[in-house]
Amino acid sequence: MTRALVKLAIVVLAIGCGTPPPSADGGADAAQSPIDAANEGDAGQDASAAVDAGSEARWGVRSCDLTLRYAPRRGERDVRVAGEFTSWADAAQPMRDDDGDGVYELTLSPNARLVPGERYAYKLIVGGTWMLDPSSALREYVDGCLNSAFVMPACTRGPEIRASELVTSIDGGAGRATSSIFNLRAALASRFEQGGERLFLVGETAVGEHDRFDLGCGESFSDGYEWIDAYVGEHALDGQFDFPTHHRLQDGLVTEGMSFEDVEAVVHAFETRYRPEGLHVRFLGTHDSNRMASRAAFDPAQGCRWPDDGGCASMPEQPADPAVFARLRRAFTVLYTMGGIPFVYYGDELAMPGGNDPDNRRDMVFTGPLASLAMGATSVSDEQAALRAHLAALGTARARSMALRRGRRIPLLATEHLYVYAYAHEASGELAVVSVNRGGELSDFAVDGLTSVLLGGIGSFEVAAGSGSLARSGTRLRLTMDAGGAAVFLGRP
Repeated sequence: MTRALVKLAIVVLAIGCGTPPPSADGGADAAQSPIDAANEGDAGQDASAAVDAGSEARWGVRSCDLTLRYAPRRGERDVRVAGEFTSWADAAQPMRDDDGDGVYELTLSPNARLVPGERYAYKLIVGGTWMLDPSSALREYVDGCLNSAFVMPACTRGPEIRASELVTSIDGGAGRATSSIFNLRAALASRFEQGGERLFLVGETAVGEHDRFDLGCGESFSDGYEWIDAYVGEHALDGQFDFPTHHRLQDGLVTEGMSFEDVEAVVHAFETRYRPEGLHVRFLGTHDSNRMASRAAFDPAQGCRWPDDGGCASMPEQPADPAVFARLRRAFTVLYTMGGIPFVYYGDELAMPGGNDPDNRRDMVFTGPLASLAMGATSVSDEQAALRAHLAALGTARARSMALRRGRRIPLLATEHLYVYAYAHEASGELAVVSVNRGGELSDFAVDGLTSVLLGGIGSFEVAAGSGSLARSGTRLRLTMDAGGAAVFLGRP
């Protein structure tokens, strides 16, 4: 089984006092872990409002009750809650929909088994099926099984903010990652997102397309896509490094051992096999693999880690062949125009050479105003500079185009050597077209697949990256570009 690794580390120092002055806003009880707004206690009066500014602060009374809510999607009427406080199924408590609005509720009050300020694991039983509560922001493992969790309102505690250090590290596979990620998100929301902004959290779960995992108790992943998705959502990560796509594309896209039909199949897979809310990171080069330039050059030393490593008499050298740079331009054009967040490993924009780790961590080549930072070379060839300029143009095109960033992708043509696709953003009327050509020169080449609605008021196209031209003839596009070229075209009225 490929290793599954999620790493996140955040250290926050929260310093407060025992009793805030009357003018201070004590906020929510920092000793109380957050729960989702759908499952929360009644805060009553503003717990931070002092009654008498001339005396010691007194605080509003807070409710000790907690209400769980759930709206079944399939019209189920048998909805119950089972947890540590019910001895699980032995005394599961029914949820009720007394007002007929489709939302089932259960209000819990403190007792010997529900102590204020303590956290409890639970699950919903809907029509006999045990399931996690989708509105719960917390997770808890009990006897190896993943459950939802809540914290009973700390109604007996004061509003003090306790001096404490929040240190959260997640490293060690799927066995505990799920609950750790959900609980980390809840802690961060409580401490750092009160102003309305959301911290963007991205994880690394290094699994392949066919990797599977079964922890039991209903927590299982049939493939790498499902595994990565398990840690993404409103109460979890915003996205992850997309390793299944990386593994499938890295070598074939750079060495051009994959046809564009096969590339399109990989892109279609991540578009359809991940849930749409995930904002995943797409990448080619990494610190764990040999450099993209050495792959594109078919350098015989590309697998070497250091000199004399298993017969490695020399290490990969800086490519100079224009064909290598053309392969890289085509590969990075596809990367920059995929959905999600494109990621470039440092130095790949300059076609830096390198074998496997640690040779792929050579000193960065800093030039121009940054030359003083260099620990090695401070100049690049014309081919290197041109590649860097192409990637910069791709980034600028993406920043300028709502269609490239947020549009709907429309495959137009995928053959062994030619790949053409568009992005349409209907709300803004923007349209972008990407063309990557491994074959010969194209002149007035016909491309179909767009409708008059999608083309809308587009009258012409400008070249935002690469070279060539694109013209509209009714609903047909006419493409002209050099042999081996790659270009991004943005529609204009």
